[in-house]
Amino acid sequence: LNKIFFRPNPAAIVTGKPEDFDGIPGRDDSTARGGLIDVQKLVKFSKEPSFVIQGYGNVGRPCVDLLSDTSFDEMSGKVLAVSDINSGVYNSNGLIAEALHDYYLKNKTFKGCGLGDEIAPN
Repeated sequence: LNKIFFRPNPAAIVTGKPEDFDGIPGRDDSTARGGLIDVQKLVKFSKEPSFVIQGYGNVGRPCVDLLSDTSFDEMSGKVLAVSDINSGVYNSNGLIAEALHDYYLKNKTFKGCGLGDEIAPN
């Protein structure tokens, strides 16, 4: 009996890979996009929905970016507050995603960002 041995691509078993290493295009924000499509159904009757994002990691940060982008086809609105495990910030006029991201990237916290009122992370 002839046996055929199949050796799988070892890169195929790792998720979250860059495109250069067999990753999927759009992987960086795919979870955020999927979640926001579901949220869209909940707020479809609001002309300008507002959002609070708890968590600023692999899903929260892209959610802030996508919600703040008026060209995002599924939905856009104001992000009023965002938090991570240690800090948070609130602005009733909406947060500026790019300034928020730049500050967080440099400081790893929202404390002292000056983009709104500091709030407890919970």
